[in-house]
Amino acid sequence: MTFKEFFKGQKSRFFWLNIIAMVGVVVLLITVTLYGIDSYTHHGEKITVPSITGMNSSKAAQILDEAGLAYEIVDSTYRKDMAPESVVEQSPTAGNFVKKGHIIYLTINQTKTPTIVLPDIADNASLRDAQAKLEALGIKTGPAELIPGEKDWVYGVKYKGRKISAGDRIPSSATLVLIVGNGDSHASADSASNKAAAAESEEPANE
Repeated sequence: MTFKEFFKGQKSRFFWLNIIAMVGVVVLLITVTLYGIDSYTHHGEKITVPSITGMNSSKAAQILDEAGLAYEIVDSTYRKDMAPESVVEQSPTAGNFVKKGHIIYLTINQTKTPTIVLPDIADNASLRDAQAKLEALGIKTGPAELIPGEKDWVYGVKYKGRKISAGDRIPSSATLVLIVGNGDSHASADSASNKAAAAESEEPANE
């Protein structure tokens, strides 16, 4: 029996009502499923990512929440020119279109200045080598303090007027002063001899 012969023999109203009802149920299920998928994936919805870079992290979180977006702090860094706990970077960046609930990844500015261990440069490096080592660590140096000694040899390091040693921790934003020889290695010895001679000349004669 073919499908045509089967349906031709079905003249009962009840049969056709059942067929129509089944078709209606299938259509309804498809419609509900598609609507559910669209609702779950927010199909067609577009939210513009707001600009929150430079804002305090609490304020940024509030703005993202009001926009229907989520956020996650994935990293922290240190920027001297930005306030502590402010947003340094955001991804996606402002102006991009995303769906509702999309996660915005944030990099936050640290509350404290990170510190760095001072390398062993005092009496162990030339001025050029010491500056290169410090520069590689992101540490700046100011004008050198010259003393009698081998030219361009680093004899010590100062921070805020105080001598520091290898292994000491200093802020990464610190500016150091290197104590460097001026090339007159005999000056210190001559100075000591002159002071001794002056002291002897001031002693009273023996009676």
